[in-house]
Amino acid sequence: MVFRAVGAAALFVLAASSAVAQSFDPGMGGPGGPGMPGPGMGGPAMTGPGCAPGVSTSADPLLGSGDSTLSGNGGGSRFWLEAGYQAGFVSNLPTPAILATRGGTFGVQGAAGVSNALGGGSADFNTLHGGRFTAGLWLDSNHAYGIEASAFFLSEGSTSTGTGGGGVLARPFFDTSIQGQNVRILNLPGQVSGSITSSATSEFWGADLGPIVRVIETEMITLDQLFYFRYLNLEESMVVSDTVSPVGGAVTFRGQAIRSPGSAVSVRDSATTTNHFYGGGVGARLSITPGRFSASVTGKIAVGGTTESLLLDGSTTLSGVGANQSAAGGLLVPGSLSGRYSQSKLTYVPEVGVKLGFQITQNFGVYVGYNFLYMSQVGRPGGNFATSVNPTQLPSSQNFGVPFGPNPGPVQLMSSDFFMHSVGVGGNVKF
Repeated sequence: MVFRAVGAAALFVLAASSAVAQSFDPGMGGPGGPGMPGPGMGGPAMTGPGCAPGVSTSADPLLGSGDSTLSGNGGGSRFWLEAGYQAGFVSNLPTPAILATRGGTFGVQGAAGVSNALGGGSADFNTLHGGRFTAGLWLDSNHAYGIEASAFFLSEGSTSTGTGGGGVLARPFFDTSIQGQNVRILNLPGQVSGSITSSATSEFWGADLGPIVRVIETEMITLDQLFYFRYLNLEESMVVSDTVSPVGGAVTFRGQAIRSPGSAVSVRDSATTTNHFYGGGVGARLSITPGRFSASVTGKIAVGGTTESLLLDGSTTLSGVGANQSAAGGLLVPGSLSGRYSQSKLTYVPEVGVKLGFQITQNFGVYVGYNFLYMSQVGRPGGNFATSVNPTQLPSSQNFGVPFGPNPGPVQLMSSDFFMHSVGVGGNVKF
């Protein structure tokens, strides 16, 4: 699949170059032709009746004289800088495990009258806010070779949901000691009262740097080939926590029943993933600049490695009975699974961008744009919680500390794909 994507990017560059080249009128010249110089060649911008050498073909006085500032990255300009705001949207965070059930006698999955109350779907981060920046420099006066750097970021987004009360509420899991379904009771009328919440965060940013080679340049059309090194960073977390208090019954901490009024046992499970992508890529950018307006389409694809890191942490806390007491191990993250895990995956990252601009003066313009970016392999926290656990490792269980039955298997990092699409507005300055 990776090689097909790379081949598609190469075919895009070749097809675009061929199509634009074939559209030239030999009488008007082309790159290296009699009427118009190509990259790396001197001479007037255009020749013909009524056009004196070296005189701008633009009749707009605000655009100045010489080469059109709207051609590619600025005609006679050597340096360009873009900065703008972007509103981004990332793929939902999967939460495949059922985090809470409601109904029945004890909320056991599969029993009559039991329904899912939390989890088993995905978390939506809605709109994330950020920015996008680009800076470039032509290394020669004819705009044949240059270098460009760009960066973007989306500020941390968060989402949270929860439920409590309302009859029987429980947290389900597969009990390896009995090889069957079991639950942690959160709410049972007349016995215990409790609630559960699930929250998640996501933060994404990246940067790339590389050379530009101008393949074609006319008064209105430019085609640039891009080569770049890319770095991407995706950090996400998910926390599931509950709190249970006795109301006639008892709660359990380290295998002991607690009936004190005002006491509570809280269980917390968290998974945090960090993804670092390093890779190289190629691409192409086709720009059309009729007068003050401009439009460009950019296609890129990078291939490299992603280092996925997963941090699992679980804890159980007793409060309301003297000083707070804590023990290692939650519910979906028992004490034996807490820790950091990592792996590396081959990843490909295609990106497409579309931009529409308007040049206000010779050196300043504005734009609106859209970008779509896809990553084929990343680690995300929602699928890395354990759903099969041994209650003898859970401080909230009556069987805590009494070895019985098999322990959960080793942690295996789960990878999935990820995408971001964004819309933005900004301005550009050219010198």
